[in-house]
Amino acid sequence: MGYRDQVDGRLGWRFDVSVPHRFQTQTSRGAGVVVRDVIQRPINILVVEDSDAVRAVLAMSLKIGKVPVGRLYQATQGLEALSILRSESIDLVFTDIHMPEMDGIELMEKMSSDRKFRDIPVVVISYKESPSNNERLARTNFQAYLPKPFTPDNVAKVIEDVLGEDKENALRRVC
Repeated sequence: MGYRDQVDGRLGWRFDVSVPHRFQTQTSRGAGVVVRDVIQRPINILVVEDSDAVRAVLAMSLKIGKVPVGRLYQATQGLEALSILRSESIDLVFTDIHMPEMDGIELMEKMSSDRKFRDIPVVVISYKESPSNNERLARTNFQAYLPKPFTPDNVAKVIEDVLGEDKENALRRVC
């Protein structure tokens, strides 16, 4: 059957999320990515995404992928994310591009121009890459691209690439 969980959405909705076995991360005996073998301490992650369902799937992917998460923060748009960044210690940001009020690229531009946030790696999660966005992304702290839909293995691999010992190979990596 796979992994099942329930996630409460911010508008009072409840999502039943299940991931079939074929999308689950394998153990270190298998060929899959095991992030806990690469990342030595719990990491604080900020997920910036206006879709409750995508945030829930990413949270579940982190759990299934056995990513050592310290705290998982969630924001529905860039202004909310900046507020969290100012008040919390964040190690990694996942952000969508298209969101209301402040989009993901504007968030990354603000992060890149602030000494406190410019070294925090950012992974873009989006349905499609856009040539017009690529120019703007190049001027930010963008580290990797994770296309939707993604699997727990994709999520674990991009975190391993961005935060693991082989960071140089992660720059601009597309899963």
